[in-house]
Amino acid sequence: MIVVVVCLFSAVSLLAADRVTFVGVALDQETREADRRLQDYLQRSAQIRFAPEELEYGQVIARLADWDPGAGIVLARTTPYVQVVSEMLGADMEVLATYVSETTGQTIYHSYYVARKEDLPPNPTPADVVSLVASSADRMRFTYHSLFSTSSFFLPSLHFRANGVFHMPESTESLAAIQVARVDTNSSSSLVRAVARGEADLAAVWDGTRARFTDGDANDDDRAVGRAVAFVRLPSAIPNDLLVCSRSAPTELKE
Repeated sequence: MIVVVVCLFSAVSLLAADRVTFVGVALDQETREADRRLQDYLQRSAQIRFAPEELEYGQVIARLADWDPGAGIVLARTTPYVQVVSEMLGADMEVLATYVSETTGQTIYHSYYVARKEDLPPNPTPADVVSLVASSADRMRFTYHSLFSTSSFFLPSLHFRANGVFHMPESTESLAAIQVARVDTNSSSSLVRAVARGEADLAAVWDGTRARFTDGDANDDDRAVGRAVAFVRLPSAIPNDLLVCSRSAPTELKE
């Protein structure tokens, strides 16, 4: 994922000699490399020196929520759900920027259900996924990789809830049951492959993961997986990852 910061930072001589902690959500090598490029850009353009920290979703939430202002300023790249949870737990952060996705050319993205193509009608909708779950004789298996993933857990869980689908032992007269299980991976691509192999019935991913299996540049194995599954877009748009900083940071830094 290559990111382009929407707003630009002028040189900040006030902080040239100080180090700012940079916290990133380290999902995989690709996101780590993207964060390094972002740090390099800011170090050149804003003359800031960083003390980088690469943490997983839950650790980032705890770090921002428990941040001691006496420790200085923190700058972070957060996913939308991580930012919301951090603020709910008391993080005092200000949003500075977002990025334009190289995949979509937009500052928003979407979540997509992933199901085997043979289980759904042509051109399926989210309502078709709900019908598939409700009509299944056995609980369908929904897999995810992190409780704090906006596209792979938060958005689909809200959609399931709004349509009477819950993780529970069995269906009732008015509610449909599914089986929800986490897989030990940081890669949403693994969720797609799990559905294609029949190891799970449903998953959810974002535009970037979908593109990996549907773009013309995909390798033969990924294209085969992409032909075996259907990607069903959920209706809600999600803001791209955010660049945030301590609200107490100097105005010169924010600018």
